[in-house]
Amino acid sequence: DWTYNQVWESVEAPKPTLDKAHFLVAGLGDGVMPLASALRQAPGIRVTSLSSGDNVRSGESRADYLFTEVVRSVQASIEEKSAYHAIVLDLGATSDWQQAESESVVLLLRVIQSLVGLVQGMPVCPRLYLLTRDAQAVVATDGPVPAWGSLIGLMRVAGTEYPMLRPCVVDLGVDDD
Repeated sequence: DWTYNQVWESVEAPKPTLDKAHFLVAGLGDGVMPLASALRQAPGIRVTSLSSGDNVRSGESRADYLFTEVVRSVQASIEEKSAYHAIVLDLGATSDWQQAESESVVLLLRVIQSLVGLVQGMPVCPRLYLLTRDAQAVVATDGPVPAWGSLIGLMRVAGTEYPMLRPCVVDLGVDDD
């Protein structure tokens, strides 16, 4: 019989450099432009922003439009040898949580599947961030939105199945910028 002991050692973490970082900020909600503007304030940060605003064609859903544009943008950045360091999806806040949930889950799943295919063989893959709004209660007075739980679960599964994407969920309050 064998027994194993896990030993924790201190190692110096590499220092991230964002002097030439390239971010893609995309989303269904109103938070895309303020977030992109805030990121652009940092020196050396290049930001591409995509929103499902007025460019949706007749008969096309906002989510379909955004998916097509995200994939197109990621492909172009890879071909131009300026691949994104991070892809930030802000799926927004809305009063119709049931529609938002189904639309957002399908969009997120399609983006993850496409990213996995696009980033195969890249030495460093872009990190996938998902912004949610009030998905979890922080204080007793918070009213969390359970619909976002499926997105958090999907990101956890993506992290297990596709660790190269290093998925991360950032939960903000509805009024947070």
